Amino acid sequence: MKNNFQEWQSDFERVPPEIEDRVLQQARTFSAFGKVVEVFVPNALGAVALMIGGEAPTRPVTHGPGAHLDDEVPLWRIPPGRDL
Repeated sequence: MKNNFQEWQSDFERVPPEIEDRVLQQARTFSAFGKVVEVFVPNALGAVALMIGGEAPTRPVTHGPGAHLDDEVPLWRIPPGRDL
């Protein structure tokens, strides 16, 4: 014996193909947009902050990639005009 929810579910099991395609296209678009935002927005905001007078960190992140390899900052990683 089916209850009301099972009857309702059987009525709406199949979505029309054009609606399914639209939803999938929008999901792909939002996914791509999210990836772009995740990669570029933090760097863009940092660049804007530097342009309006902010300061860049003087040392790399202490727990970033490669931090466990060497405690010294190589000279080529230090921006001109900044000291250790």
